[in-house]
Amino acid sequence: MAWTAPMTAISGTPYTAAQFNGFRDSMLETEVSRAQTVGGYCVTVGMNQLAERVPDSFFVDPGTPDTTTSNSYTDLDNTGGPAVQVITGETAWVSIYASLQNASAVASFMSYRIDGATSQDPSDSNSIQLTNATVAAGQRIGAVFFNTDLTPGLNIFTAQYRVSSGTGTFAVRTLAVFPF
Repeated sequence: MAWTAPMTAISGTPYTAAQFNGFRDSMLETEVSRAQTVGGYCVTVGMNQLAERVPDSFFVDPGTPDTTTSNSYTDLDNTGGPAVQVITGETAWVSIYASLQNASAVASFMSYRIDGATSQDPSDSNSIQLTNATVAAGQRIGAVFFNTDLTPGLNIFTAQYRVSSGTGTFAVRTLAVFPF
């Protein structure tokens, strides 16, 4: 339903039920009436139309590092994700963060795949990476990406990992999505 401008009142003229209901229905299109979830926020989805969006995040316990030797993006050897499901419009901020390391002086990457209404493979252009450095304790890295090519609807964002060679170790993994 779209918001419509209320009628102009004329002194001495009573409201009809249809006029009152039209005013009431327009009030149901305000941000306050659309807010249904604690932490949610409203976005414009059309001319005079709002929809609520709810961000989500998932954190993998720092005590559970995991590894991969894959040269293409994949789930880690023992644990998947993190992953979150959110209702999006055409855009969303995606934040990824992890402690990365590699036993060799090569690169380890963390990116994300999108499934659901949108299908998008992980890529190095949407990744965090530790390159050409052997870091025994791991290096904590984070980045935020603005996706502008989503299909509106339920989208599932899942972290995936790869290395250029060697064994990559990943810990303290977080993925957060702020949909618009």
